[in-house]
Amino acid sequence: MFAYIKNGVVAQIIDAEDLTGLYADGFVAACVPCDGTVTTGMAWDGESFGPAPIPARTADDVKAELAALDMAAVRPLRAVAAGTATTDDTDKLAALESQAATLRAELAALESQE
Repeated sequence: MFAYIKNGVVAQIIDAEDLTGLYADGFVAACVPCDGTVTTGMAWDGESFGPAPIPARTADDVKAELAALDMAAVRPLRAVAAGTATTDDTDKLAALESQAATLRAELAALESQE
């Protein structure tokens, strides 16, 4: 078996017999021998295979999480506005605000790196 490496990541697993004459030379040059434990998405550092790289978190990722928290706050906020809030509603809002504060700090750090 061979692993086709693209940008340091296993893009495809190929049987040895499929390499012969089926792929362009550039493709074959990017293939390295592997065993049955290697899967697509794994990292290749030039010497060995490892776990898939963890993509860096972006400001857009954090903004999406903040938007989801905003949506989760609608029902308890409606209860507060209507004067029917329970302890569960206020506890939920406090937990959501705590999560949002953490995310806002992360967002500020990410945006300062740009």
